[in-house]
Amino acid sequence: MPSPSLLPLSIAARVVDGCARSWLPTIGRRSCANVSRRSGGRAVRPTRSWWRTTPARTGRGRCCGRSSRGRRCWGCQGTWGGAGGFHAGMKWAYGQGYDWLWIMDDDARPAPDCLARLLAQARPDRVLVPVQQDRAGRVYGIAVWQGQEIDVTAEIVAGRKPVRGPFVFRFVGPLIAREIVEQIGLPNKDFFIWFDDLAYALRIQRRTAAEIVVIPDALVFHEFGADPKEVRFLGRVSLRRYYAPWKLYYGARNSLYVLLWERRNAREVALYFQQQLRHLSSDLIYEPDRWERAWLRLLGILDGALGRLGKRV
Repeated sequence: MPSPSLLPLSIAARVVDGCARSWLPTIGRRSCANVSRRSGGRAVRPTRSWWRTTPARTGRGRCCGRSSRGRRCWGCQGTWGGAGGFHAGMKWAYGQGYDWLWIMDDDARPAPDCLARLLAQARPDRVLVPVQQDRAGRVYGIAVWQGQEIDVTAEIVAGRKPVRGPFVFRFVGPLIAREIVEQIGLPNKDFFIWFDDLAYALRIQRRTAAEIVVIPDALVFHEFGADPKEVRFLGRVSLRRYYAPWKLYYGARNSLYVLLWERRNAREVALYFQQQLRHLSSDLIYEPDRWERAWLRLLGILDGALGRLGKRV
């Protein structure tokens, strides 16, 4: 694995659900403080400032002062959700001239050697994706798109070698080259939450020649959604993950928007409606707030079909 001092690249602030930070992780026992960013054609060391946009906030950024640890906070006003947070954090890091953007959820915890393992495969035409692992040891988070996500994480991990392919990923640890952002822009902030990461991965595939490379020994510890609960119907026992009803609206809306308005794929739209019908039936059978969930899901489908985005519920 190359020494950090030999890496001819720079690391952006780690963008964590909208937090853009000058990122100085540890690789082995050495600090990465010598990893530089571009500034007018010359290399300068990143500061130890911590620029942050509060994940559920939006509006005009402002500096909130310096903490006792020498960190800075960039605070905003308004509500924008995770999609707006990622958009703002990536926009800030890109504007600062960083060559790489490391994106992840606020509840994700990268392994100490995760960044080093990603950087070992770094090239400016690549997205480098780690594997997610939950507390039970389950690996997940790498999929191929066939009208819906088909998880292939276990096969990739079993191979133990970096794999290039048409993968889709979540914003839980991907390291994205600046050149890719130059080509396709930022995530869609109007999604508010959910599907903004998958939409971005699909956009990379559709509009660039970039390689998406999965690094199976680069790990990010992250729990898989909500905890499952046991439900029963007519003597049948099933496990279901519960999500707040308002989130279902954005999931239904944003995925249909991408399929209908961006990909324009009739087969994928048909698969989408089959999937939504199954989800709707399950909600009506198993959930006590079934009518609220059904209404918000149907409203999301309607708004997705009409192309209406933004925070609406």
